[in-house]
Amino acid sequence: MARSLSVACLQTGPKAGVLAALEEAFAFGIVAVVRGADWLTRPE
Repeated sequence: MARSLSVACLQTGPKAGVLAALEEAFAFGIVAVVRGADWLTRPE
């Protein structure tokens, strides 16, 4: 039986530090999960 998988790539903009970039990615991740993402990834 086939099952679909929804993947979200959390692309953030340039930030002053790692923590700021991760905070933005976390916020994007929440939105992605609410919209139905099963898997989250970052391109870096």
